[in-house]
Amino acid sequence: MDYKTSNSQKIKVIYILGSGRSGSTLIDIVLGNHPEIESKGELYDIIKKYENNELCSCDTPSQICPFWIDVINRWKEQTKIDDLAFYENLQKKVESLKGLSLLLKNKNNSNINDYIFYTQALYHSISTVSGKNIIVDSSKKPSRALAISMMPNVDLCLIHLVRDGRGVTYSGMKEGKKSLRFPLGWMYNNLLSEIVFYTIGSNKAQIRYEDFVNYPVKTLKLIGEVAGINLSQVSEKLVNKKEIKINHLLAGNRIRNYKTIKLQPDYKWKEKLSYKNQLPFLIFAWPLGIKYGYIGRKTTKK
Repeated sequence: MDYKTSNSQKIKVIYILGSGRSGSTLIDIVLGNHPEIESKGELYDIIKKYENNELCSCDTPSQICPFWIDVINRWKEQTKIDDLAFYENLQKKVESLKGLSLLLKNKNNSNINDYIFYTQALYHSISTVSGKNIIVDSSKKPSRALAISMMPNVDLCLIHLVRDGRGVTYSGMKEGKKSLRFPLGWMYNNLLSEIVFYTIGSNKAQIRYEDFVNYPVKTLKLIGEVAGINLSQVSEKLVNKKEIKINHLLAGNRIRNYKTIKLQPDYKWKEKLSYKNQLPFLIFAWPLGIKYGYIGRKTTKK
């Protein structure tokens, strides 16, 4: 597929990069409350969710949700794709560590070219159906971010979002999962994200989840400067505790299924996560823990 000649209209993608359980869906939803921005959650998972007919945040099964029916049908028509499994297979190849390596080397690869073609077309289908030229994708995958940076008709705005790994650990342990996997995964995902973040040249920012929930106006101003859009009306909504709406999210954190959300700090881990379960983060993830200010200085608590 020749991705360089498809989709002549230029759109912007605000891509949220980082580790899981870091608050990316929350930021995605908040940004989507700007009239020019379409919040779309973890788009890497959208085809699988659609095939499984999972619920959209509008409480409608995705295969009868007018928004997603229109998006998928337009995407199919534009790309001439018949088998959705073909795209899912491309994702497995390109959104892998091997795929990231090929993207970093900028090697000409048919799988990467096809992936860019189909993914760019999906963004454009969403833009057409929503009527908005700015899309938020909180997939967090490093290889996807690099691929987006190569799309000729997409302007990438990259946000590397980080959260204290102990908060991530506590979030996972509430679901009965072992504590050790989270600091290791946090370090691994953020290390790859660091590589991609410094590979991509401009229109990017690193933000902390804790700063976003404590100082939303300041953090949104930074994101707005990077994305080239004034987010003051979104900030005003948060400051005045106005309703934060959720629009047709099919993949992401469970908060996408809430009717509305409230922005509030979450420091329960400080009271409920034992030192024993905090220790793996301090041992295995300390280099980035120090870099992001989670080790060696107190995290602001409000």
